[in-house]
Amino acid sequence: MTGRALVQVEADPVAADYARTNAAAAGRDTHVEVRNTRIQTALAADERFSIILADPPYLPTADIARWPDDPVTAIDGGADGLDLTRVCLQVASDHLTRGGAMLLQVAGETQAHAVAAVLAATANLDLRHQETRHHDRDRAVMLLISRRPKWNS
Repeated sequence: MTGRALVQVEADPVAADYARTNAAAAGRDTHVEVRNTRIQTALAADERFSIILADPPYLPTADIARWPDDPVTAIDGGADGLDLTRVCLQVASDHLTRGGAMLLQVAGETQAHAVAAVLAATANLDLRHQETRHHDRDRAVMLLISRRPKWNS
């Protein structure tokens, strides 16, 4: 362990309580801050992070019935599955330090291509796609790197 603090953002109050409980059970509660709010309002303008991990709801609304046991707010990513992913990309672009990286979970190869297209088409996102690792057909993790860093580490 590095001793660095972790900031976790969770919009759902039940999930936020679980995160706090898990941090305490691991003896890390003094190093973990759980912010129970929406990602759009969770960070101060001057906050910077070297790593951002994001696992937003990424399923298209039409597909959420495939997982009836999951809370809708945890899996529904809007019509194309990218509503909150787009928000996470902007937050990462605004809050990564020099050389910072984002790990973003997406719904497989097709959605990874869609995220890459969003990056290419959105001029104010200072991120570049470096690599995608596929877990299976439905899940992948993208590594995105700050492209035009604005701040020192």
